Amino acid sequence: MTRTTRLFWLLAALWALLWGGSFAAVWLTEPTGDGFTRGLDRLARFAGLQAAAGMTAVPLWLGGRRRFPRGTAPRWLSRVPLLLAALLLGFVIAVTLWAMLQPPHAPAPSTIIPRAE
Repeated sequence: MTRTTRLFWLLAALWALLWGGSFAAVWLTEPTGDGFTRGLDRLARFAGLQAAAGMTAVPLWLGGRRRFPRGTAPRWLSRVPLLLAALLLGFVIAVTLWAMLQPPHAPAPSTIIPRAE
């Protein structure tokens, strides 16, 4: 195994740890805060680890393209991290657009009893 191949597999292992760790962090981190901000620390940790995994996916893909010949399993596997990052980004964009394009809900009925004067 050459030095560049070893570096490729080390980078792939780092990506797998970051990507899997981002999902584990959601379940293992206790939500803190009150009200609206409760649990935002878990979302921030997930997004940060996913960003780090995405930054690792780009050199992994480029290294797989340069290092391995066409049709080999390592070259195909080098595409997976970047594809998963693109799928996650597309999902976030789709959910955001869906939420923005939904019609507003009808106002809730008033539950305050008017005072007699």
